[in-house]
Amino acid sequence: MNGVWDLTPYTEYMQENREQMYGMIKALFPDGYDTIYDMIQAECRYQRNDCYGALVQVVGMIPFLKEKRDMRILFAALTLEIYVLVLNGQAGTTVPLMENLRRQMEHNRLEEYIPNIEALDAWAAMYDCDYARVTRWMKNDAPDEFTRFCMLDVFRYLVKMRAYIIQGKHLAVTSLAQRLLPLLIEGKRPMDTCELYVIWAMSDLADGREADAIGHMESAIELAEKYRYDRMIADEGKRALDVLRLYRRTHGENAYVDHLCQLAEKTASLHPGYLKGQVSGGDGLTEAELRVLRLLADVRTNAEIAETLGIAVDTVKQHCSHICKKLNVKNRHQAVQAGVELGILRKK
Repeated sequence: MNGVWDLTPYTEYMQENREQMYGMIKALFPDGYDTIYDMIQAECRYQRNDCYGALVQVVGMIPFLKEKRDMRILFAALTLEIYVLVLNGQAGTTVPLMENLRRQMEHNRLEEYIPNIEALDAWAAMYDCDYARVTRWMKNDAPDEFTRFCMLDVFRYLVKMRAYIIQGKHLAVTSLAQRLLPLLIEGKRPMDTCELYVIWAMSDLADGREADAIGHMESAIELAEKYRYDRMIADEGKRALDVLRLYRRTHGENAYVDHLCQLAEKTASLHPGYLKGQVSGGDGLTEAELRVLRLLADVRTNAEIAETLGIAVDTVKQHCSHICKKLNVKNRHQAVQAGVELGILRKK
């Protein structure tokens, strides 16, 4: 279930021929066929924007999976739960869930899942605008695409492509996409293929290659419409919305594309900072903002900073707001973390 088998193309058949589909899954996977069937249903509900229905289904499955010690499906269920919570603006609540997931895998000696959990944490950090966590992951845990590919690492490669977009490394996105795409097509992985095309299109547009962006988004839309991967595109928020709008201007009105735009607009409104470019070093911060950031690192209050610098408290608040915006973070704690990761501040 960790991306080894993609059964989502059979969604329509499953709904219309429940008994036959159930029998096929049982024949293919004698152990855990019932939970696999439920997991496919939950994933399909999520992709078709029934987030609440998907969440209710996976939350109901988790106690049973723990009791049954079916770790593969438990991993998939907890991952989907985290997806739904993050995309609904509750990224902060997923930290204990990921810790629980990590403990479950370690306890059951399934260390091969740990790298994907680290990647999941980095992905959630992107929605939380905590780019210090993303930088740490890229430095310590991201997969090396220049070694032999492992299909269990597909999710990690796709997260790394998003991190490259944040860093403005669009040539690296294209290089990784070109290596990964043939493997996904050969392995009949339409969901992952759709996701890759979306990320590639967003990178193309950010790099000023509109024709390539339109072409890759068209490939994503074809797969999304065929298999109803609505959220696969919509979850990418503002960057995906920009490409969809460009596609619509060149291809004309399309009811399905309009639907995707509406979903992407909601994601963009909930996560306006998602995948925004990351500053390099101290670029963009004024001298005054750098002084405030250094004092934030010393755990000074607004009043203490104002007194030290001889400025008004309101001015300190304005500087803090500008610092967070420029570093693409949400609060002063994250700003300090980002400052350390970017080399603006010294580690203590």
